[in-house]
Amino acid sequence: MIFVWPEPTRQTFWMKGTLIPLDIVFVWANGTVGAIYEASVESGESDADLTRYESPGPVKWVVELNMGTCAAKGIMVGSQVTIES
Repeated sequence: MIFVWPEPTRQTFWMKGTLIPLDIVFVWANGTVGAIYEASVESGESDADLTRYESPGPVKWVVELNMGTCAAKGIMVGSQVTIES
């Protein structure tokens, strides 16, 4: 899944209601990966106890992939990505 914002903004994600573990990839407006988190499923946790995955600054995109995809494909912080509309 790809989340897009019209202007770069700071974002926070959590795993409430998510059924599979994910890589959460925060991407700067210039297409550079700014952060990657491996996020495990959290079931039965109260909202206050859920792990928050925060962007390191204002991002244009957040991409969710099956956990392990970034490692398998060599995607890391600093990688350049192209997101086509």
